[in-house]
Amino acid sequence: MNSSKTWTRYILPGILLASGLFMIAVGVTRGEALTVFAKAARVCLECIGIG
Repeated sequence: MNSSKTWTRYILPGILLASGLFMIAVGVTRGEALTVFAKAARVCLECIGIG
């Protein structure tokens, strides 16, 4: 197997997945999940004309 193919097929997606999970964990520990959910609820309510 070509080493370039191994890099793009297995290693790069693994690195991207790990960094994404790390960023999500950092956001949750900082309490940003509640902010995101509050903004999402506000936008959703505005879309249907309640908010």
